[in-house]
Amino acid sequence: MPSSLTSTAIAAALAALPLASAHGYVASATISGTPYFVGNPNWAYQTPIPKQPGWYANNLDNGFVTPASYGGPDIICHKSATAGSTALTISAGGTISLQWNTWPNSHKGPVSNMLAAVNGDFQAADKTKLKWFEAEVGALLDDSSPPGSWATDKLIANNFTSDFIVPAGLAPGNYVLRHEILALHAANSANGAQSYPMCINLVVTGSGTTSPCAASGADCRLGEALYTATDPGILIDIYSPITDYQIPGPALIKGGDFTGNIGGPPGGSGGSTGGSDVDVYCLNTSYLDQDINIRTFRASHLYQTRNIHVFRCADRRAADPAGLAQHAV
Repeated sequence: MPSSLTSTAIAAALAALPLASAHGYVASATISGTPYFVGNPNWAYQTPIPKQPGWYANNLDNGFVTPASYGGPDIICHKSATAGSTALTISAGGTISLQWNTWPNSHKGPVSNMLAAVNGDFQAADKTKLKWFEAEVGALLDDSSPPGSWATDKLIANNFTSDFIVPAGLAPGNYVLRHEILALHAANSANGAQSYPMCINLVVTGSGTTSPCAASGADCRLGEALYTATDPGILIDIYSPITDYQIPGPALIKGGDFTGNIGGPPGGSGGSTGGSDVDVYCLNTSYLDQDINIRTFRASHLYQTRNIHVFRCADRRAADPAGLAQHAV
């Protein structure tokens, strides 16, 4: 079982780490008010090697994975990563708060949370065979003034913390959570984007029945096929106006019985809220009477209610009034 930590102990441990870069890593995770140690890049120099739910990676320099490596195993859970030795337990529908030790303001970009089911022990899993689905992602929140406000800005404002709700309908079992920041500050040139994937072992409990990658039509991908170096959301200049940022990677899992994290305009081109087959939910019917254009809609950040992510979506009333009424909450 992973050990819990006090906030003071976590802060002291982070301050003691002699890391060379201002880049960060996920140091702890909080579930139901209890913080747990996740890991740190110095693990290889500790005796004994710490037991941790976070995967062991060779990223002592707090470095990143480049687009040139997207076709190889390092993009899955970071450089030469191997499975963590323990796991965190969380109920479907529960929230895990992922605490980064730091993150530079200049390194703007999406923050995503993917899950992959593990059949058996974590240590026996072949990471190249894991199938990943996008459970939650945030990207461009405000495009009014380049480089804009991004999910990383929200993470920084929230004390370097990213909250992830495990989908309520998810079937119980072992899963690897792939939490990633994609830094785009240098993405205007080839091989300039910087990926910082961090993986954590989770044991999900509950009575859910949905296994997204076992269903037909779900956008599940092997780790070495998550992205390409020329994806529109990978090779991009964030210092120029962006009208429709397209998040790289799998589309968000569709709503319906899988009452987890959803978003995006129905029948749209994707945009900053995810894939084109994802349902839209309105916060309430009063938004149907407001003028919110499609760019504002796509840049609006997720609201959270009833374990479902919903958007301000008044601009969709002309295109799909029946759908809006059906999905209003």
